[in-house]
Formats: sequence, C-alpha cells, structure tokens
Amino acid sequence: MQNFDWLKHNGKQIATLRGIAVLLVFFSHLNLNLSKELLFISGRIGVVLFFLISGLLAYSSRYKKSLKQYIFNRFCRMYPVYWLLLILACITFEKQFSIMQVLTNFTLFQEFLGHKSILGASWMMPIQIIFFIFIGIYGVKSLFAQVNIKSLSLANIEVIMVITSLLTILCGALRYFTNKPWPTAIFLLMNVSFLGILYYKKVQRDLPVRIYTMLFLFEVSLLLGGYLSYGKGLEYGNWISYFLAYNLGFLLFISVIFLRVNLNLFIKLGEIGFTFFLGAEIPYSLIKKVCDLESSGFAGFQDVIIKFAAAIVFSMLVTKLVEIPILKWSKNIEKSIS
Repeated sequence: MQNFDWLKHNGKQIATLRGIAVLLVFFSHLNLNLSKELLFISGRIGVVLFFLISGLLAYSSRYKKSLKQYIFNRFCRMYPVYWLLLILACITFEKQFSIMQVLTNFTLFQEFLGHKSILGASWMMPIQIIFFIFIGIYGVKSLFAQVNIKSLSLANIEVIMVITSLLTILCGALRYFTNKPWPTAIFLLMNVSFLGILYYKKVQRDLPVRIYTMLFLFEVSLLLGGYLSYGKGLEYGNWISYFLAYNLGFLLFISVIFLRVNLNLFIKLGEIGFTFFLGAEIPYSLIKKVCDLESSGFAGFQDVIIKFAAAIVFSMLVTKLVEIPILKWSKNIEKSIS
C-alpha cells in the first residue's frame, strides 16, 4: 500500500512551487528591456517546475484510480478550461487565425500538425498529455518493481528513462545534422516528470540509489541532447541556457520542499495557476481594444502592472465560476466510473 502522507504534508510547498512556476512563465513572456536569455531561463525554470509537479501528482492520481477514472480526470483538468480560454483568445486577440489553426489548437497538438499555438504557453501541454497517457497505460506499480538483471523489463522506470534519454540525444543529433525541429523537448521533459516521481519515492526511503543514477543519466542526455539541439544558438537561448535552467529548476524544487517554504502569495497564485498560466494575455488584449494605453507592447512598467492585475482578476473569475465547478462535477462523475 502506498503512503501519500508526504504529498499531504508538503501540499503547501507544492502549491508554492506551482505559484512560483506560473509567475516565472508570466515574467518570461513580458517584452521587458532585459536580456532575452535571462527571460528564457526564467521561463524554462518554470516549465521544469511544472513537469516535476506533474510527475508527483500524476503518480498519486494514477495509483489511486482505475484507468478509466484516471483518463477522465486528466481530460477534465486539461481540456474544458483550455477550450474556453482558446475561444476567448480567438475573440479578443488582434491577430486573425485560420480555421485550421483554430481546429488544430482545439486538439492541443497543433504544433505536431504544423500550426502555431494561439495560446503561447500551451506548447508544453501536449508533452504533459503524452506523459499522462504513458502513465495511464503502464500504470505505476510496475514502474518500481524490484530491479535485478533478470527482472528488468520495458515497464521498469530505469529502462524507460534509458530509452527516453537515448531518444533525447538522437533527436538532438537529428536537429544538428538536418536543421529540422526534431522533438528533443518531449523526451527531455518526460524525464523531468519521471524524476519528479523518483524524488517522491526517494523521500519514502524506497530508492536509496536509483534517483541519483537516473539524475546522472538525465544530466548526460541534457548536455548531449541540449548541445546538439541548441549548440548553434537560438533566438532566446542556447544549450548553456537550457543546462542552467533545468538544473536551477531542480535546485529550486528541492530547496522549497527541504526548507519547507510556505508563501501564501504564491499559494494563492498557484490556486488560479492554470488560467493565469494560459490566459494572462486575454484580459490585456480586451483592455487594449477598449482603452488606448498609448504604449507599444510592454515597454512601460505601467503596462506590466495592468497586465498582471487584469490577469489576476480574470483568472480568479474563471477559476471560481468555471474551473472549480467543472472539477467538482467531474469528481462526482468519476466516482461512478469503474
């Protein structure tokens, strides 16, 4: 039987981390007069925190639910509010979108289908979905079967992480030699979620060595895959930026939990984090249509304050009026699913 007391006892720390992640991603999307590399690193730290938290929560959710319950739960958490925000974005954003772009964005796999994301921060959500599906199919009990040479199978987390690490390096090599956007980030961020699960298992004293071995493997794949993918440089960062961001994300995650950091401001932000993360641009776009702010982008500090305040109010309303009722409804339906 699994003991999930650790998640309960560290619930405020997890909520604090979620709030920090949301704020970092928000900050990274501002057009401030700062180093673009610094903005890139801050945003990627937030993404790493999201995937570490996703690993923890997906593990506990899958362990306690049947496959059908788990799939229904993940669907209700990912899609309904996202669809609402997507519709609002199509109405309020100044840019015009093609029918195919809108339709593919409804699937969340628009970039896999050759179209750009309408809600910029949604680029990482398909990777979360792939991870959730994987955990749903394989379950979680088999991931941590007692390991020895004879018992190793494709279900063991060590084997899975070796495969995804090799795929990270392979995608990096393909990007390097073909100059095409092979999906390095998919396997890299899936490994981050696996490390989140392994960290949870470690604190239960189940894994004295395995997390350190897998962390070393991850670092190797991050260095090689990152250099091959981004060694030629990007608009907002390079392989060094990636390496720093991922490791700073790990350090921040461990520090907040170890030091038992409990910041109410970030906890409150984490509670409205889904809408704030995806839809921060929506109320600001509406304000710009109604009011002449006489500014270009976010050149002025005033614009940042207006966008932040509008995003807070908007996220609180959507969370209270839409997200919470949907989750309550889905929880009741979930109980009837076997």
